[in-house]
Amino acid sequence: MAHKSIARLKDYLLDCLFYTVISMIWYRGLLFRCMPEMTYAESKVILWCMIGISIFVCTFILDWRAWTGWTVVKALSIPYGVYTVIVYSKTVDSWLTIVLGIAFVLSVVYIILLLSQEIKNSKSEGEIIKRRLRRCCVGSQSIATVALLVVMGIIGVNGIFGNNILTSSVSAFANDQSNPQTISNNMDTVLLLQEEEWSTLTTQEKLDTLQTIANIEAHYLGLPNELNVGAANLDEDILACYDDRTYTISIDIDHLENDPVYDVLDSCCHEAYHSYQHRLVDVYNASDEQLKELRLFKSVARYSHEFDDYAVARMAITHIIFKIAKWMPVIMQKMQSKTTTAE
Repeated sequence: MAHKSIARLKDYLLDCLFYTVISMIWYRGLLFRCMPEMTYAESKVILWCMIGISIFVCTFILDWRAWTGWTVVKALSIPYGVYTVIVYSKTVDSWLTIVLGIAFVLSVVYIILLLSQEIKNSKSEGEIIKRRLRRCCVGSQSIATVALLVVMGIIGVNGIFGNNILTSSVSAFANDQSNPQTISNNMDTVLLLQEEEWSTLTTQEKLDTLQTIANIEAHYLGLPNELNVGAANLDEDILACYDDRTYTISIDIDHLENDPVYDVLDSCCHEAYHSYQHRLVDVYNASDEQLKELRLFKSVARYSHEFDDYAVARMAITHIIFKIAKWMPVIMQKMQSKTTTAE
C-alpha cells in the first residue's frame, strides 16, 4: 500500500473497500472470536460498525483531504485492534497491559511536547492551538495504530505459522519408557483438575495443564508420536479438534477459559484418542490383506474410510479458498478499470 496522497475521495474509499474485504478475510480466519456474552451474529455487527465508524472519522474528520495509504491502515487497524483487545483481554492480559501502557505514555509525552511549544504569533494563537490539537489527535491515533498492530501481531503470529494462537510452554512427550509420563509422576498437575483450582488458573496455565494431561494420555495409549496441545478460535459449536499432520490438539479458547474443567478435560482426552485411532489405521494399512479380516480390525476399517473422506473434503475446501484468493486481485483491478473508463 503506497504512502502517497490520494487526490480523489472515490479512489480512497475504493481502497478502503478493497482492504476491508481482504483484512476481514484474514481477521476472520485468524483472530476473530465472539464478544463476551454475545452471539456470533451480534459480534460481527459490532465489528462491522466499528470499522464503518473508524473509516468515517479518519476520512471526514482527522484526515480530511489528506488521504494516504497510512490513513487506510489507521482506519482499519484501530477497529480491529480495539476489538482484539476486548476479546483477548482475559487471554493475554499481562503483556497486553504493557504494550497499551507504553502507547499511552508516548501519546501523553507527544501531546505535552507539542502543546508546550511557544506560540510566537499571538495574533494567530487560536488558529495555531486548533492546528496543534488536531495534530495531537492524529499523532495519538498513529501511536495507537502501531500499538494495536503490535498487539494483533503478537497474538496472531502463532496462528500464522501454526495451528493454534496459544501454545503450551510445557514440552510434549511421546510414549517414552525412560521418562514415563504417568499420573503418579505428574500428581501436582493432575490435582489442578479440580474446579476450585482450575478456576484460579490463567489461560496459559490451563493450557500447560492440558499439555501434561495429553502427555499422560500418550503414555497410556502407547502412542509413538507426541501430542501438541494449543488453543485456537475454532468454528462455532466445535470445542476441540485434532490434526494428525502435526499431532496437534486444538482447544477452543472460549471453551478453555469459560467451561467447567471436566468438560475441557473430556475434549482434550477425546482428541487424544483420535491420534490413537490414526495409529490403528496405520497398522491396518500396513497389514496383509488376510490379516485385515481379523475381528480386531473391524472398527479400524471404518476409521480408515472416515479419515479418507475427511481428507478429500479438506482438499476440496482448500482448493476453493486458493481459487478465491487468486482471483480477488483480478476482480478488484477490473472494478477499478471500469470506474476509470466510466469517468
